[in-house]
Amino acid sequence: MKTRKKHSIQIEESSVNIFDILQDVNIWNDLFKPTIYAKQLTIDNNKEIIEIAALSNGLLHRWQSKRIHFTDEMKITFEQIKPNSKIEMMKGEWIVEPLGSKKTKVYLNHEYIAVREYQEFIDRAVEKNSKLELEGLKKSISQILQSKKRYFRSTKKITLNCSKKICI
Repeated sequence: MKTRKKHSIQIEESSVNIFDILQDVNIWNDLFKPTIYAKQLTIDNNKEIIEIAALSNGLLHRWQSKRIHFTDEMKITFEQIKPNSKIEMMKGEWIVEPLGSKKTKVYLNHEYIAVREYQEFIDRAVEKNSKLELEGLKKSISQILQSKKRYFRSTKKITLNCSKKICI
């Protein structure tokens, strides 16, 4: 049975900043509570393959997803290419909708087919994790933006004097 779930949250931040953060898989551990790790495996223009390990109803699951970034539409689609054993298919999208210069609505939509005996398990996991992810995004957005600004602020060139054994 195909199931569709839609979740959303309103955030007081620019849509451009939010979309930039959603594109960066490397910070998902800090951003999304159920995520144990997320890593980009390949990238080709606007397409990427990522690997994720996350808790679903307290159990660790691992999968790979293909993501496509539609920058002009502020949308990221995803589809599991190596799903875990409890689902036959899962795909969805992140949609970032500007509501003003500093107000944004973020949608997280899922469509999936669960293995019959795991339907309730997957329904609970998608419901719980989607809410946690959206709440995590809202709660962490200003901290992440501040750390990114600190990280990217300097344009100075640094020269290291190195011997074969040590850099000073």
